[in-house]
Amino acid sequence: MNQNERTPLDQLQLKYDVLFHARKRFDQFREYIRTGDAAPLLQYCRKCGVIFAVTGFLCALPFLLLLPIGVYIRNYGGCFTCVLFFAAMMGMGIYGIHGLRHPESFFLFKHHYLNTVKTVSRNTGYPQRPYVPEEWEIPITEYSEAAMAQLLNTVNAWGENNIYFICNQEVKMRHSRYTRGAVVMNYCEKGLFIIPIYAQQDNIPKAYLDTTIAVPPEQIKSIRMWILSERHIRMNIRFKPGVWDMGWVAKRSLMMFIINQHIEGADFHRANVARLYADCRKKKY
Repeated sequence: MNQNERTPLDQLQLKYDVLFHARKRFDQFREYIRTGDAAPLLQYCRKCGVIFAVTGFLCALPFLLLLPIGVYIRNYGGCFTCVLFFAAMMGMGIYGIHGLRHPESFFLFKHHYLNTVKTVSRNTGYPQRPYVPEEWEIPITEYSEAAMAQLLNTVNAWGENNIYFICNQEVKMRHSRYTRGAVVMNYCEKGLFIIPIYAQQDNIPKAYLDTTIAVPPEQIKSIRMWILSERHIRMNIRFKPGVWDMGWVAKRSLMMFIINQHIEGADFHRANVARLYADCRKKKY
């Protein structure tokens, strides 16, 4: 099959996988929001508090015992190191005790879960409107201007001056880079909007509109693009401050993407990518 016989979606060569632990946590959070019951998460936070407390206090004990030995042999550098590690381990233990007594203050609940609730609320109107996750998982069966406009309009991510396309996210490791995760992206006068795309067991890509990342213009530090090859462009976007990415269950100040710039049958894609690239080269963003 030659390229002209392939659909625009096939030509994008998208990858939909995400980190397993992140995806598992992501699905759990959406279920807690749907039911309105985060008790299992609070119980998990209490267990984490116990682990932190026990680990912290047990690890602090050897440093406490080594401290007088260091003083006796006048190894003051070692004493200073013992004090630092003892304080760190005690802090970990105290944090665990606090998390056990107040699980809602534990980082997993206070930052990860509440940021997820905030994202879902902004995109779906929850809790004023009933939240059914399946209603926000929209299959992507065609790559057209009308289909993209409909998706973006649903979460108020459509403006007057839209630059939109589908691309892959990129992950940078110490010695390598690879693509992982696909997104629908739109840049307009309202800011930057990123809709994660995942594939379920039926292997049909779905846009998860309830997890749309919305970044106002003032929080976008820079958008930079480089040509990697005849077909691909790399794009780095920096934020100030970091933005909440539910697909990774983390806050990120830098997001990287790989864009397939030549798509037959989707002229709007090529035009939008070329337009954003030209604007970036002029240092407009």
